[in-house]
Amino acid sequence: MKPKEYNIKIHSIWRMFIFFMLIMFSSVYYIPNTDNKGLSFLLGAIVIVGSAYIAKLASSAKVKITLNEKGYLHTWQRRFILNWEKHYLIPWDIIDNYYFEEDRTYDRFVISFKNKRKYHVNRINIFKINDDFDKLLRDLPKYYREFGNQEIKKGEGIYQSKSFKIILIIMGIVLGLIIISNIIQNSSHTSWFTLAILASAVLFYAFKSFKK
Repeated sequence: MKPKEYNIKIHSIWRMFIFFMLIMFSSVYYIPNTDNKGLSFLLGAIVIVGSAYIAKLASSAKVKITLNEKGYLHTWQRRFILNWEKHYLIPWDIIDNYYFEEDRTYDRFVISFKNKRKYHVNRINIFKINDDFDKLLRDLPKYYREFGNQEIKKGEGIYQSKSFKIILIIMGIVLGLIIISNIIQNSSHTSWFTLAILASAVLFYAFKSFKK
């Protein structure tokens, strides 16, 4: 099997959060004071969206992944800000398992080593990204089978862990009790709109946690 290269774009979640907060709060000082509520809302929306976009650009990086007989080679093409990591190779024989996990705002790809260390990349999925990431996920098992001489194992993500499932069940029970309380007492201590949002979140993560 010939070596194959993949160009992918990745993001640093903690860098994006820090840049977003810094840019947004710095921009507040430049927003003119106005009594017009519509204009204030528009300016606020521009600041939030603009801060998110700039933070996304500032926290992004580009890497080239090469799959060959030696292993999984990670080569930086454009590094994160304040990142001095070297290029590195992950030999096939130290890989234990891998998993890919989708979230509402970002995707997570993790390779676990036999020594319990992990290699991971995150990608913001709010914006459309054109790269070779899907091809990498598709081809990785093939190359591991060819050069690792066995099938690569699928690991469990955060949402499949027992601790997360327990937390999710507790959240579901609490949410159910609040809904029953609202119905029996015919009260609105918690608005139905808020409950609907919470219920949709619980159902979303329940689907991800318990699906096989």
